[in-house]
Amino acid sequence: MNHLIYKTGALLMMLSFYGCLLPEGTTRGASGSGDSATSDVATNLETISNGFTPDSLETKASAALSALTKNVGDDPCADAADLYDCQPILLRMYIDMAQQFLDMTKTIVSEIGSGLGSLSDGSSGTETLEGQTVHYSKESASHFSLLLEGTGGSAAYFDVNETVYTLKMDLDKLEEAGDASGKLEIVVTYEGEKSWSIVIFISGMDCDSSDPRAPERIHIRVARTEDFWKGKAMFYNGRWKADNVSCSTSESDALAINFYTDFVANDVAAKASVYLLPRTKSDLSDIEDFGMDRFPINFSTKDKTSNYKNSFCNPTSTLDAVWDNDCSSLDAAVGSADYGPATDWIVPSEFYLETTTLPESLE
Repeated sequence: MNHLIYKTGALLMMLSFYGCLLPEGTTRGASGSGDSATSDVATNLETISNGFTPDSLETKASAALSALTKNVGDDPCADAADLYDCQPILLRMYIDMAQQFLDMTKTIVSEIGSGLGSLSDGSSGTETLEGQTVHYSKESASHFSLLLEGTGGSAAYFDVNETVYTLKMDLDKLEEAGDASGKLEIVVTYEGEKSWSIVIFISGMDCDSSDPRAPERIHIRVARTEDFWKGKAMFYNGRWKADNVSCSTSESDALAINFYTDFVANDVAAKASVYLLPRTKSDLSDIEDFGMDRFPINFSTKDKTSNYKNSFCNPTSTLDAVWDNDCSSLDAAVGSADYGPATDWIVPSEFYLETTTLPESLE
C-alpha cells in the first residue's frame, strides 16, 4: 500500500504545480479568487469537502490512519491481524484518498479560474509558460478549460462545465515528473450540499520494488444523497498471487487479482461487502459468489476465510468488522439500504486494460 500512497502524493504535487500556471497578461483579483461565478465553483467543492465523510467513517476513529497522515510511508494495515481484519481501515483510507483528491481539485480549479478570471467570456488562446505550451478557453466564469502539452502529447487537462469538474493528467508526458509514471482522472459532479459524486481513476503506475503487490489500477467512487453515502472501490494487481513476487514477475491471468469493495454508510454505521475476483471475469451477475469467504474455493488457496462472509458492519468510532452482518441491529436504515448501482462496477476483464485518454485539443 506504500506504493499507492507515494504515487498519490506525486500526482497531487504535479497537479498543484500546473494549477498555478496562468496565461500571460491575466491578473488575479485582490483576494486571488477570480470573478464571482468562479468563486461559486470553488464554494461548491468546499461544500462537498465539508460534508465528505460520514461520522461512521471518520479517519480520526483510526489510530492507524492518524499515524498515516503524519507519515505517508506507513502501512495502514500494520496493526491489523491480517488483510481481513484490516478492511475497516482500508474503507476509511479509500474515503480519505477521495477527499484528498477532491481538495486538490478545488485548489487547481481555483488557481485556473483565478488566472482566467480577467478574460472576457468567449476568450481562448495559447501561451508558453515555463517552457510548456498551454491552450485555454473561457466560455464563462463557470465554464472554462485548459490543456497542457507535454512530451509527445497532452499532459494535463482541466475542465469546469457548470457543475461538472474534470481533471486528467498523464505523468509520462511530463519531463518534470522524472521517473514517476501514471495517469489520473477525476470527475466531480455537484448538485447540492447533500447531492454530489466524485470518481477517481488511477492507472499505469510503475511497480515499486519495495511493494510489488501494490495496486496498479485504482477506481474509487463516492456519492452522497441526503444522509447516505455510497461508494465502490476497485483495485487491480497483476502479480498479487505470485510467490517471491518482484517487479520482474510478469503479470498473468493466473497471478492477477481484483479487490472490489461496495459500501453504504450514514453517521451511525457503515456496511460493506468485499469481493476478490480474477481479471478474466467478464460478468458480475454472480459477484456474490466471490466474497472473501469463498477465496479458497475461487482461487485454490489454503486460506481459511469462512468467517468473512459478506457483508460486514462497522459501527461508528471503531475499527471492528462484524462479518455476516448488515448493521440492521445497529441502524435499520443502513441495514435496509442498497449499495450503489451495479452498473458502476467495471468488469475485471476490462478494468485491468482501462486507461485515461486526454483530448488532443480544446476544440
